[in-house]
Amino acid sequence: MEKIGFIVKSDDHERKSWELVLKMGEVAQSTGYEIQIFAMMNGIYHLLQGRTKKDEPDPKVEAIEKIMDRGAKIMVFGISAQERGFESAKQFIDGVKMGGMTELANMIGACDQVICL
Repeated sequence: MEKIGFIVKSDDHERKSWELVLKMGEVAQSTGYEIQIFAMMNGIYHLLQGRTKKDEPDPKVEAIEKIMDRGAKIMVFGISAQERGFESAKQFIDGVKMGGMTELANMIGACDQVICL
């Protein structure tokens, strides 16, 4: 199975990168690709738990959970998280892991294509 990796550095104040990644990821999964996402710098903010009111579903969180349910692996760069005051993977959406440069290098090496946003 071919793999596509996404490195996401920006937040929505800079551009709509997460929406693009989620749409591309969903299409890629539907055509048989495995998806891996590595978020760093301000890109980690979209993976935090509790970004909206509890009684209102967050479409972005639902889309992230959907691609994860279909097998996407998502990781945040631990140093980016720590620099922004987040010490634990528990602060992020369930299933999102924390990693470092070794995990990023492994993702890049394992993927057939890598897209950086």
